[in-house]
Amino acid sequence: MLCTLASPEGDQKILDLLAFAKHPLSRFHILSTWKIFHSPKDLRTKLVGSKLHVEWQLARIYRARNLLVHEGLEVPHIVPLLDNLQNYSSMLVQRLVHELKTHSDWNVRHSIAYWNGRMNHVIESLDRCPESLNVKDFLETDEVTQIWPRLETKT
Repeated sequence: MLCTLASPEGDQKILDLLAFAKHPLSRFHILSTWKIFHSPKDLRTKLVGSKLHVEWQLARIYRARNLLVHEGLEVPHIVPLLDNLQNYSSMLVQRLVHELKTHSDWNVRHSIAYWNGRMNHVIESLDRCPESLNVKDFLETDEVTQIWPRLETKT
C-alpha cells in the first residue's frame, strides 16, 4: 500500500486503487494521501510539521500543568489537553513495551534513541536521497522494497 500511495502520477497501481474505492470519501482520502506520499518533499514537510505540532502540544500541556500546580489557576481547555497527553503517553508506553520485549538488552533510553534516529534518518533521506528509502524505513517489517525507485539520484 505504501508503494502504491507513493507511485507517480498516472501509475497503474494508484489508478487501480482509486477505481477499487467505490465511495467518494474513500477516493478523496486515497487521493489526498497520494498527493502527500508521491512527493518525498511534501511527505517530509508533513512529517516535520507533525513533529512540530506534537512538540507544541506538549509545551501547551506543560504550561497548563505549571499554571495549575504552581499558580492554582484554572486552565481553559484542560480536558482536550489531558486527552492529548493520554494519547501521547499511551503511544509512548506501547512503543517502549514493544521495543523492550524485542530487545531484552535495551532500556528506555536505547528505545528513545532508536526511534529518534529512525525519524531523523527518514526526514533527512526524504530531503537528500528519497530513492534510498524502502518500506522497512517506515514500517516494522522485513520488506525492503524501494518506495521511490524511479527518482533520479542527486549529484
